[in-house]
Amino acid sequence: MADTLFCVDFGESFIKVADAKKDGSLIDVSSLGFAEVSPAFYSADTEKVIGDHATIIQKLLGTLKIAKKNVNVVIPDTYSYSQVLDMPKLNEKELISAIKYQADQFIPMPIDEVNIDVEILSESAKENKLLVLMIASSKKLIEKIQKTVELAGLIPESIENELSACSRFAVDIFSNVQSASGILLVNLSLNTTSLYFFDPRFHLITQTRNFNTGFYIFLKETALNLNLTQTQAAEALKSHQAGQQSSLPIESNVEPVVKEFGSEVKRFINVIAQRFQMNIGTILLLNDSFRFPSLAKLVENSIGIPTSVINPYSVLKKNPSVEFFKQNLSLFISSIGGNLR
Repeated sequence: MADTLFCVDFGESFIKVADAKKDGSLIDVSSLGFAEVSPAFYSADTEKVIGDHATIIQKLLGTLKIAKKNVNVVIPDTYSYSQVLDMPKLNEKELISAIKYQADQFIPMPIDEVNIDVEILSESAKENKLLVLMIASSKKLIEKIQKTVELAGLIPESIENELSACSRFAVDIFSNVQSASGILLVNLSLNTTSLYFFDPRFHLITQTRNFNTGFYIFLKETALNLNLTQTQAAEALKSHQAGQQSSLPIESNVEPVVKEFGSEVKRFINVIAQRFQMNIGTILLLNDSFRFPSLAKLVENSIGIPTSVINPYSVLKKNPSVEFFKQNLSLFISSIGGNLR
């Protein structure tokens, strides 16, 4: 990636900014930052929410002293549609036409109302096939994102979703992994969760799934059942340590949601076992998981697979920005990946 670019990640809960580049075997992250935002950006089509988001971006860039104008943008998986497809080897024009022909099977919108992006993940000369990542998002949302970015005084160079950015990051940091078991990345967002299967045989994410359980349900249940404000509930979830006694019954309170969450993960793992004949050896949580770090241990206890919050600290070049966010780096996986184009 050129030094003239950085990434703005439009999360549901946070606007995240990362200025990073490859430096040998490490990733040099010169700036990191985030600011809390209202999820209303994705539900309200008003000039005010666009202006508010643009102002937050400007203030964040000012704090981080980022003067660059060209930006790669990441949007949530929740507001896009993704599919990894096995396709015959075609030229670009034929490939896009073939994908558009199939797209109505997994895009619940008229095709003329979405933008479709295609990325070739791998090519098999022997089988004359391509493994393709198809990403679609509504034209209306893309226009809204572009307008917000431009209002903040920036020039959007590209727009991709979290899957695409996280995939690039995973390919980079797991490039030397040699294992008989796969890696499952769990992208916990505010209202939904995305599951990414990283296949170490091909060093690619080759299967994905989304389901409608996100951090907010844990927050809501904690606030409602324990008679807390949402701010108090958020603090309780972040400070809770799994397996240790607490003044609040966090674990018993969220146990039904954890079981539901674990069941969704198990279903995906079963699909991986059937389709790819591979077990999952490690589960890594990212994104909003930093707001509920003990969820990893609760998931591990529920499904019996080693689970932790991903911490990319070892692959990042050490500097004050990285040290400052050392315990919360899982929030920035897609943001850093957005720099590795």
